[in-house]
Amino acid sequence: MAEQKLDLEAAEVVKLPGLGEAGTGAAPEDEKKALREIVSKMNDLFSGHITEADFLGAVTTWQGHLANDERLAAQARNNSEEQFAMGDFKDAFTDIVIEAQDAHNQIAEQLLKDERIFGAMQRMVAKMVWQGFQQHKGA
Repeated sequence: MAEQKLDLEAAEVVKLPGLGEAGTGAAPEDEKKALREIVSKMNDLFSGHITEADFLGAVTTWQGHLANDERLAAQARNNSEEQFAMGDFKDAFTDIVIEAQDAHNQIAEQLLKDERIFGAMQRMVAKMVWQGFQQHKGA
């Protein structure tokens, strides 16, 4: 693959090409189905107005962090799913939920306190959202 320069200051979104025969870069249908099931269960459990995007963002953040935990990886290799869930997973999951909350709070705090940061993020997110609307309009 060729090297590309990312212009973060101008909030340029650079799309990477698909891998051709290896896949499209989209989540496999089984993964999408599992995420839909989780979101459905979360909608039943949580109160208030929490969007599907909020739920998906949280779950994928948690999953990504937990997937990098070598201790959990070893336990998953050596135990059944039920045994794995009863091991160190509860403590690891609790830690990740707290860390993710702290990270989001730190981001929100900096965004709201610094107009320069807020402006840069506003431009980037506006561009991403606009592009998403444009893609849906064409579909």
